[in-house]
Amino acid sequence: MSVVSGIVILGTLFLIYQNCNSSHAPVSPTSSKPFGTSFIIHLEVGNFPERQHEPSFNGGSTRAFKWQAYYWDSLVEFVELADSYNAKLTIEANPQWLEFFAADSNRLSTVKEWSKNGHELAFQHHGADHIDWNGFTNRPDKEMDSRYRGTIEDMLEILSSFGISMKTLSMSDHKQDFPRLKDDFLYEVNGRTPEDGRRHPYKVVDLCPDMEFIQLGMAYAPGIDQDETLSKIENSFKRSDDKSIFNFVTHEYDIWNATQYFGSLKKTQYKEWLDFVESQGLTIRTISDLMEEYQSSFSIETSTDPILHDSDYLNDTEHENCGR
Repeated sequence: MSVVSGIVILGTLFLIYQNCNSSHAPVSPTSSKPFGTSFIIHLEVGNFPERQHEPSFNGGSTRAFKWQAYYWDSLVEFVELADSYNAKLTIEANPQWLEFFAADSNRLSTVKEWSKNGHELAFQHHGADHIDWNGFTNRPDKEMDSRYRGTIEDMLEILSSFGISMKTLSMSDHKQDFPRLKDDFLYEVNGRTPEDGRRHPYKVVDLCPDMEFIQLGMAYAPGIDQDETLSKIENSFKRSDDKSIFNFVTHEYDIWNATQYFGSLKKTQYKEWLDFVESQGLTIRTISDLMEEYQSSFSIETSTDPILHDSDYLNDTEHENCGR
């Protein structure tokens, strides 16, 4: 071996040693990815107190549709963008949105076409402990509230009359309202932080007597906090394993806000997320579609520690009565 060759080899070994022992050594990208991924859109009631001066605010009424009319076009535009990626959305609607859809034959036709095209129309329940309550609860102490619309049974009548079978929901007020809802839905999705997005699906037991349900996590992406939030969610996605279903969630108003702020839907982080998922070799699918396949591949883990929206994310205490 020549002297020059020996120097080259020694130099190479030194660089390898230095990289292995440096705190700045490059980290190899993870080769794991989740079992699948979904994109969830929450459709809200429209009475958030912090938005009371905005033109979309429903004025505290649970029977008004100003909010829904304000964000309808933005929702339609996003579904069209998702279609261009063959992404199948999970659209979780509070009952006010179902009423809004049904009030106009063109809107109703559009929504039913979404369902035919593979998007999942799912349910969202803002219970009485939620700051944007939809007016339905089985709690007797709320019956005199001006926002009160009726019982959970009354709410399910709206869902039934809409004519689309639903398997998935997100909700607050689990202990009071879910015992009545658990027989109507298969999956409940909850969470907020980037890490929540990569949780394994699990069967919740012992929250209330004789109540079991499958819960999935989700990672929330607000409308304008683009770079930091999206980076954290992408990093969480990359740490998922093959038993994770990574669920990305936002709201109709977040999509609208981002589109206004950046000047175009195609400049928002939601478009970036669609690109990112495609770059990972995955296609966005609905919760019910993913879970049907998932359960044929894995057994569902059991947990006694579900995510409870109010107590975990709103720093509030859920109504403790396990009512039916």
